[in-house]
Amino acid sequence: MTTNETKLDTTQTQKTSARKPTDKAVRRKLGWQMATFCEARFDGVRKALSPENQARWDNFSYARKCSVVLDFVKKGYMI
Repeated sequence: MTTNETKLDTTQTQKTSARKPTDKAVRRKLGWQMATFCEARFDGVRKALSPENQARWDNFSYARKCSVVLDFVKKGYMI
């Protein structure tokens, strides 16, 4: 392998890594009303879970929690 091939391999692997969106970026993308709507339901979802799943819920990112809440609303499980 030549030096150029090695450089190409390292730059390609660095570019393919995905960044996780920050809480602030997710709130901005959703908008104030939708972010507030989701946050208001976080505690209710957590209380409905088993203790094992509550621990998993606590480890979810803000974006993942909003996604779960919005999926529940879309499916009609939550208002």
